[in-house]
Amino acid sequence: MENDAVGATYDKNNLNLWKLKADVFYPRSRRLSWKFGASIQWISSTFTPSATQGNDRFNVSDISTQTAGFTPIVYTAAQGLFWKLRYSAAINWQLNRISYENRDCSVMNHNTQWAINPTMQIMMPFGSKMNHALMLNYKRTLSDIPYSAISSVINWNNAYSYTVGNPDLKAQSADMVMAALSLFKNKINITALYAHVHNRIYWQTFQSEENQEVFYTKPVNISGQGVWGFGAEWIEAPVNWWRFKLSGRIEITPENITIANIHYDKTRLKEYFYFNNNFRISNGWGGMLNINLEPTYRTLDRTYHAVYNVSGQIYKSFLKDNLQIAVDFTPVGYRRKLDRYAGRNRVSYKYTTPVQYVGLSFTWNFSGGRQVDVNVVEGIQNYHETKDIR
Repeated sequence: MENDAVGATYDKNNLNLWKLKADVFYPRSRRLSWKFGASIQWISSTFTPSATQGNDRFNVSDISTQTAGFTPIVYTAAQGLFWKLRYSAAINWQLNRISYENRDCSVMNHNTQWAINPTMQIMMPFGSKMNHALMLNYKRTLSDIPYSAISSVINWNNAYSYTVGNPDLKAQSADMVMAALSLFKNKINITALYAHVHNRIYWQTFQSEENQEVFYTKPVNISGQGVWGFGAEWIEAPVNWWRFKLSGRIEITPENITIANIHYDKTRLKEYFYFNNNFRISNGWGGMLNINLEPTYRTLDRTYHAVYNVSGQIYKSFLKDNLQIAVDFTPVGYRRKLDRYAGRNRVSYKYTTPVQYVGLSFTWNFSGGRQVDVNVVEGIQNYHETKDIR
């Protein structure tokens, strides 16, 4: 893949991903089953800069690099029923090994993490009709290698800002405890959780030494952070043709950390609100209407201003539901605006593309022929692109 970089340079990036996975399922009895598995993921990427250098304003990467990551996982899990309790328990061993090489001077760095991650979940139904349930869950995770955030390749966002990776970056890990209460056959659901993140990845903002008008972000690991979360949702069908879900949640983050000689000690709140509606009327008519709201929130040196969105769909089915014609629309919305600081300098970023949208789609559902059941096994590892959140 070739990228046309700023300053009429041509850089070359190559990315290769290999993954192998195997699972064994053993139903010990009607009340107990076991599962064993292992997976191996290997990824490598190379960057070759062009012979043509950029101009004085736009710095470009001039180092030829090669990055590789090796991640094996071995796990075992059990699930079953004891009295009224439905339970599941699992444990895995995971290794993250990163190698980063400067091919110009043959210098290679290695970074290795490993962890033993347990998971446990208990669910107990209760009530005269057993239509309520209580669930407790504990989980420890080690994230995959943040491949895309360790490269030293410079990516320009605009003429005044860019991002660059950090070869010494470690993957995040987290411990989470959650309790959930489900009432009236999942019509009302309430959740509470506490999570503690280790080796948090934080995109720190810096001012360029070469050009004081240019700012850039670079991922760094900072100390752990605890987060409290609470959520509730109401799912109801007032009439046969209308079903809705009204939900909201809040995250409470007490900050206590010093970054770039600035101490952050506020308690931050992050809220989400959703109102989703599904309509299914007679004669093949139907639709959806969704409203999302995320009020302004702050985290460390950043302010994420409020965003909202109203979107929907109207469709009509024909020919025994084989043909569907739909109109998708977004009439109202406000895109993200972000303020962040580099020292005393405030840097703002705003999405200015209009949110309004109208689309027309045609869908034909094929049927007939011999029915075949296909079992799809999903991998327990995925490639995640770690980006600066905007």
